[in-house]
Amino acid sequence: MVIVTFKDPLVNNEEISYHLSEKLEPKWKELGQMVIKRNKDRVYVVFGFERSGKSTWTFQQAKYIDSTFNIDRICFTPEQFLEQIRITPPGCVVVFDEAFRGFSSKSTLSKVNKLLVQAMMEIGRKNLIIFIVLPSFNLLENYVAVHRSNALFQIYEKKDSSYRGWRCYNRKKKAQMYFKSKRNYGIVPYTKTKITGKFFIKKIDIDGVKVPLPYVTFDIMSYDNKKSDAFGSNTAQKEDNPYKDRLEELEFNLNQAKCPIPTRKELAERIKVSYPTLVKWKRNGG
Repeated sequence: MVIVTFKDPLVNNEEISYHLSEKLEPKWKELGQMVIKRNKDRVYVVFGFERSGKSTWTFQQAKYIDSTFNIDRICFTPEQFLEQIRITPPGCVVVFDEAFRGFSSKSTLSKVNKLLVQAMMEIGRKNLIIFIVLPSFNLLENYVAVHRSNALFQIYEKKDSSYRGWRCYNRKKKAQMYFKSKRNYGIVPYTKTKITGKFFIKKIDIDGVKVPLPYVTFDIMSYDNKKSDAFGSNTAQKEDNPYKDRLEELEFNLNQAKCPIPTRKELAERIKVSYPTLVKWKRNGG
């Protein structure tokens, strides 16, 4: 880990500093200028379980890449995301945070993915750096997950520990993970990678409230209100999914133990349902 220090134009050029991975810092340092100079863009997918710290980790990377990164460029709906892509200057970062949260029906997921594909097509002309943050990698469609994104980051927290870490996967490995998860009811398999690291959620005291960096660069209340407004406006249909919690718990335990995904019949036994029932639920869009 290294401590990065830089001036923040959002708070009168005051210095901000926090820990960043020594593996990522050199890659992020000139990324904004690189995408402009080479007429490129970058799309990164970040996933992890609830409360694993994936949004905070993403904001830490985004702020170091682009010191002008602010709350306006944190999007919670596809519409906000498309708008920011169209107005954000080249070389800057836009984050689609909590993507797919509040969307549970299969038809709604499809609509969100279509808007994401549209956004990916527009990004190419803007030389932007995009982070898509979501709970499960396999919610994305093939085009975004496999072909359009440059890398996949998995954020995790060790059980019964304060340790938080990340794993990075290249195009080949993330494609393998994506197609395996699609065949195994959404469980993303544990996959070895040499590109790993840890991260810290440093908190500072602001008016008696412990706030994690780099939230200090924007009003945490504004962030929470924007998030609440976005998800409060989504009246997504709720699916009857009696096995989702069991599958998520099994995926967490398999990743903790670094175990391979069991066969489909073994999977049914592990979550205590009959194999035909699990197959039927999956065919109905589970």
